[in-house]
Amino acid sequence: MISVVVIVAALMLAVALATYLLWPRLVFAPVHYDKRDAFHEHPERFKPLVLVRSENVALEGIVYTPERPSCTMLYFGGKEQDSVALVGRLSERFPSWRIVAFNYRGYGLSQGKPTEKALLEDAVFIADYVKERYGEIVIMGYSLGSSIAAFVASRTPVSKLVLVAPFYDVPSLVREKVPMLPGWLVRCRFETARYLGGVTAPVYIFASTADTLVPIKQSRALREKANLLAEYKEYSGYNHAEILGSDAFAADVQGIC
Repeated sequence: MISVVVIVAALMLAVALATYLLWPRLVFAPVHYDKRDAFHEHPERFKPLVLVRSENVALEGIVYTPERPSCTMLYFGGKEQDSVALVGRLSERFPSWRIVAFNYRGYGLSQGKPTEKALLEDAVFIADYVKERYGEIVIMGYSLGSSIAAFVASRTPVSKLVLVAPFYDVPSLVREKVPMLPGWLVRCRFETARYLGGVTAPVYIFASTADTLVPIKQSRALREKANLLAEYKEYSGYNHAEILGSDAFAADVQGIC
């Protein structure tokens, strides 16, 4: 008779193997939203951008420019967002901001496959390109994009850094969900807390106590790593997907950019 220990060990091995093989899908979920009506209705305000990166990978971007921009905000989206398409909605929320976004590799119409190294390197390149073209920038990152935004701000000067529904780092987030998962299975790190140590710009953090995907203690621990914490705000009643589109968040960040 096979012992219970052997059965449990076999199940744990199967889970570990599945996690290792499926890891890219757990971190990256490329999407493409083809409904971009605002871009076609207002071509004078929405201009497509294209950046060619390593291995001749073309990245799809967009810039929304109002008549009198109050600032330039560079946005980095979550793992299940088409950041370019989202600019249409963001422009409705923040009509006075110039808003720039690029899709990660494999997302939207961007070419290539997403990897941690590629996304971080692309993001710094994008930030430098946007600064050269439009001047001083505010960077906003949501969820996965919060880690990428923090990395960018640690590598190149920015005016302000806004983190929405951020996590401390991937290993600690995984331990929250699967405490027994071996550390060697965590193939991406996205070390937001470590990146913040190199950020000299004012940092704004917005999180929700009702966020079940990123527990609130992740954001609370993250705020301790900011060298210059300008604002930390917790909401209640919004899950992970609702914070960015909430009226409360929109009202709180209007004056940042």
